Amino acid sequence: MKQICIIGPSGTGKTDLAKYISSRYRIKYITGSSREITSESKITSHKELIKLCSTEPDKALQIYKAIINNREAILDDNDLIVTDRGIPDLMVYAQLQLVPHLAKVDALFLIKICKKIIKEQKNVHYIFLPYSNHTIEDNNHRIDNVLYQEMVSECFK
Repeated sequence: MKQICIIGPSGTGKTDLAKYISSRYRIKYITGSSREITSESKITSHKELIKLCSTEPDKALQIYKAIINNREAILDDNDLIVTDRGIPDLMVYAQLQLVPHLAKVDALFLIKICKKIIKEQKNVHYIFLPYSNHTIEDNNHRIDNVLYQEMVSECFK
């Protein structure tokens, strides 16, 4: 059982690389996008989720937990896949966006869950794509801010 997760900041080409690997090696591609989960909560962009983290952290925490469960299920339910996001992505973004607004016990619990899942996923191979100071496609879903993207990239390291 082999699974490949392409991880890194927004706009670095994770999806393109995952789709290429899928096509080139005939491996099933499954998106790790959280749009289905966030849209259920009336969240239409990453910018809105960041705002929710500061205005309604308990609601944002529930969304993060649902995304974590979804990404864990993707890997648990499939033997040979490539995906464009993983639990490390969630852990980095949660630490930057949500954790500062949570009670300490909730923050520690969220990080502990992510670390536990990563440790248990022995067959997952992570490929990290760092931010490379290029222009990010402005699709109203990503944060097009060089300093923010560099900070996210450093957190992955």
